[in-house]
Amino acid sequence: MRQRRIDIVQTTLLWADIIGALAAKLARIPAIFSWETVSHEGDPFHNNFQRRAGYRLAMKWVDRIIPVSHEIKRSLIKRRNIPAEKIHVIHYGVDLEKYRPADRQTTLAKRRELGVPSDAILIGVMARLEPPKGHRFFIEAFPAIVKQFPRAHAIFAGEGSLRAELETQARALGYDAMMATELEFYVFENSYEALRDRGAGDLVPISGYNEDYHIFQTSKEEPLMRALRNGLYGAGIAVENTKGEADGGQAEVNVRYADALTTADQHTIIKTATKEIAHAQGKSVTFMAKYHTDKAGSSSHVHQSLWGLDGSAAFADKADTNGMSVLMKQFLAGQLAHAREITLFLAPYVNSYKRFTVGLFAPTKAVWSADNRTAGFRVCGGGTKAVRVECRIGGADLNPYTACAALLAAGLDGIEKGLELEPELRGDMYSAKNAREIPHNLREAADLAAGSDWLRAALGSDVVDHYVHAARWEIAETDRVVTDWELNRGLEQA
Repeated sequence: MRQRRIDIVQTTLLWADIIGALAAKLARIPAIFSWETVSHEGDPFHNNFQRRAGYRLAMKWVDRIIPVSHEIKRSLIKRRNIPAEKIHVIHYGVDLEKYRPADRQTTLAKRRELGVPSDAILIGVMARLEPPKGHRFFIEAFPAIVKQFPRAHAIFAGEGSLRAELETQARALGYDAMMATELEFYVFENSYEALRDRGAGDLVPISGYNEDYHIFQTSKEEPLMRALRNGLYGAGIAVENTKGEADGGQAEVNVRYADALTTADQHTIIKTATKEIAHAQGKSVTFMAKYHTDKAGSSSHVHQSLWGLDGSAAFADKADTNGMSVLMKQFLAGQLAHAREITLFLAPYVNSYKRFTVGLFAPTKAVWSADNRTAGFRVCGGGTKAVRVECRIGGADLNPYTACAALLAAGLDGIEKGLELEPELRGDMYSAKNAREIPHNLREAADLAAGSDWLRAALGSDVVDHYVHAARWEIAETDRVVTDWELNRGLEQA
């Protein structure tokens, strides 16, 4: 029997601001976390909760975890028209035993006593506990309660990791966020050890010519690509294909779309697996956005759509010219409105911006168009339930978690504000005049992110400052280091 899933809203200290802010955008509730301290002195429930947790909890956790469960409940009542009696909040250490019967025989009686219908919505709440207690509540206690209600929908709010964040954010708004990334990379005949010993100046691509959809060249690469596909399949990743790409030695791997969290996880596994399997065969790969001036860059296009919890395609509207629903248009409008601010999370390195080259299918304009590969945002699958937004800005060097989080936050802001989608641009976007441009370099992208009040509200100032600092350190190192280009240009002529 298929195991039922428990939706999780979990956090780590590192990602507290992202999760709190995104939850606020999706559920339209106050952020789960805040670094301010709110006193609960004299509150018997709060003090009792601290004692039961085993040690004095940090106020910033308890002050937001407890109220957020009730905010979720209010949001479900108001926005989803769910009767209040169907929603039950279960706090660790307070309500746990009340909802957990001693044996199966008492289950029905317990349900009647508490007034819990079999199709209840159960919200499990846990403040920050020592790992053994926290893990037992999440893995054992709360699932045991949920199991008593065959048709229950469960939400878990508490400590954990970003791994479960993206999967459940949109659910509070009534949607599943589905995504897929296309990962491009170059394969070289050189081993990593050879490159380490002799330098990376003599890279030998596995192919000497453009192998986009090339049958013979890709067949020569099958020992590597077949091992990669089989390895990923064995790891539970639904591989759709590998293929040659637009330059010598360039390849792409595609897997089936999934919820946003699973997509981010799979993206990370694919990159690691590709490197490991290539290394085992004496070869090397790179996911740099641009490894050579004259070669095509490597991208990570991100496909996105929202689906109703009943499985309906929330982005589809066959009556529309491009098959786009109002919801999809608002989502895309939000991403366009914030495209320049979130580019830091799609192109996080100095090298990332060297991919944005005219004529090599990497976009230079943050505009939208239907099935146009020169635009930063492309609408794919128009007229079908698979209609979706493809963001073409990201390179293969992006962090899938931060990229997906930033895109999702921007899209949901468009929905929340009811933004109107700007007119479609057609033709060659490279030559489009007065069109919104993608930041030209990391310095510009970092400044845009740092100065964005919306981004700070959406992801949290601590998070924005962290990634802006990382970008500026990268810039400082690039400014400091002498490059081969400088040496070759100036050695004799300077």
